[in-house]
Amino acid sequence: MMTNIQKIGIIILFQKFTEKAITAVRDAQISAIELGHKKIYPEHLLWALSKKTTELGAKILKMNHASPDKIKEALIEILKDKEIKIPATSVLFSNRIRKVFQKADEIASENGNGFVKTEHLFYVLLCDEAGLEPLYNMLYLDKEKVRDIMKKIVEKKSKQKEKHPEGFEQKEVDEKYNHILSLVKDPESATIFSKAVAKLTTSEYEILGTEQIMLSILEDETGDLSETLKNAGITYEKFSDRLKQITSRLAEYEDKQIIFTPNALTALVKASETARELGSTAVRPEHVVLGILKSKKGIAYNILKDLYPNDKLSEQILRPLEKQMNETPVILRFANQEARRLGRNTVGTELILLGIMLQGSGVGYSVLKNLGITVHDLRKEIEGLLGTNDEYVDKEITFTPRAKAVLELAWGLAKKEMKTKIYSEHLLEAIVSLSNSLAMKVLTNLGTDELEVKQGIRNKVQGNND
Repeated sequence: MMTNIQKIGIIILFQKFTEKAITAVRDAQISAIELGHKKIYPEHLLWALSKKTTELGAKILKMNHASPDKIKEALIEILKDKEIKIPATSVLFSNRIRKVFQKADEIASENGNGFVKTEHLFYVLLCDEAGLEPLYNMLYLDKEKVRDIMKKIVEKKSKQKEKHPEGFEQKEVDEKYNHILSLVKDPESATIFSKAVAKLTTSEYEILGTEQIMLSILEDETGDLSETLKNAGITYEKFSDRLKQITSRLAEYEDKQIIFTPNALTALVKASETARELGSTAVRPEHVVLGILKSKKGIAYNILKDLYPNDKLSEQILRPLEKQMNETPVILRFANQEARRLGRNTVGTELILLGIMLQGSGVGYSVLKNLGITVHDLRKEIEGLLGTNDEYVDKEITFTPRAKAVLELAWGLAKKEMKTKIYSEHLLEAIVSLSNSLAMKVLTNLGTDELEVKQGIRNKVQGNND
């Protein structure tokens, strides 16, 4: 029996994978389904990687006359006893592929990488743990020779420091990891996941997907969210019936290890981000449903869109939440409006700073006002740094890495103070804590600094206006 800590460790394993690595895993899953295999094996992953023509692993295989077509032929022969008679719409991870994922994580960590990349996966596929010796023999591939080449590549890349242009690459990995960890542990949302995990225990599934999470949310028939979903025609019974129609249940189930599917991880990260954007320090079921809708993929999303095709579901879920919202969503709404005004589709720290002033109340606004900062001055400085664009931007507004970092830092400050909401003072303190942010450059140009701002916040919070 696995402990909760072990389960959490496995749950967030994929959170350390790069987008390319996750895509390779998804392609391996699709390959297994298309070929009618019971589970995903390392052979499927090797085939998926061999088709990535721009990746080093694929190039090395091609140089050694191991084309995707030849790999496919070999894996079909080797896995012919793994086929099932009925078409599969979902497959499990085999023990061998789990070992590959875990070993790749170890290799990445040993080489000082925050991410598990495709080269780590490919290198492990050449190691004994993957069990691909029969396939390599059929391909007449010199496994040791290729493995030595990949080892040198992995080690060489480890010596090159991985830097995001804004210096947040490793921080973003840690944030995502902590987002999921906090979701599983937070009392506000822990019930959702304990129910979802319980559903796995009574089925043959070992991967926690959006559909199990959604079912656990629908089980609670109290509160505004339940009423909103019922009015949209989405109930536990209807969702469950639709799920039975599209999900193939496989009889075999062994060595349970619970992890989130990549789509579930995406939805949960978006749920966590949504909670912060709405000024909440806890992730509630409403945020999880909004995260599923924002992700635009996964079984739960497809069923929700099927049961309620109208695009207004997100708005209906938000309405009851708006009554409980504080100043943070208003600040971010102003920041979005300013981005549109400037002809941009990104919100940076400078626009969050401007949003605090445009909101016109709260501790953050008062501190900036007392320092002699005005909306006019902020706009002038920001336009001088960013410029303006007369073209209308009809794209989804996104946050820059530093803006996301501000929301994360503000969330941490609010949690530390045992607050249930993120307030303007948390956003402002987070902004000045990032010395290399554009917002801090704006404040410096206007004649203020980090110490003045933080002291101003302290005075206001403590009620000392001397």
